[in-house]
Amino acid sequence: MRRTPFFLLLPFLSSCASTVISPCDAPCQQGQRRLAYIEQHPEVDTPIAQAILNGKVVIGMTKAEVVAAIGPPRDTTTQSISWVAREQWVYDSSNANARTYYFFKFGKLNAWQ
Repeated sequence: MRRTPFFLLLPFLSSCASTVISPCDAPCQQGQRRLAYIEQHPEVDTPIAQAILNGKVVIGMTKAEVVAAIGPPRDTTTQSISWVAREQWVYDSSNANARTYYFFKFGKLNAWQ
């Protein structure tokens, strides 16, 4: 009978102290993701950094900043209207039947509903 080396099991045994972030993000991992982004990007403006740390989004955020604040989207679509590419990100809301849509233009968040 072969045994699996212990170091191969570490990713599966890690707790919230792990820096690996899964798509399902536990609450403590969300906080770590936010803090890690701010530490890795000291150039981020203070109001945006505060929004990220609080899990909020604000108009003008980049896509990376939105992911840092609220995690990866459930779905994305891109539309080209005239010479402008507009991207829509979809997130499930806490209400099972509701979704929130985030809209990006020129790589920056410009609206959500």
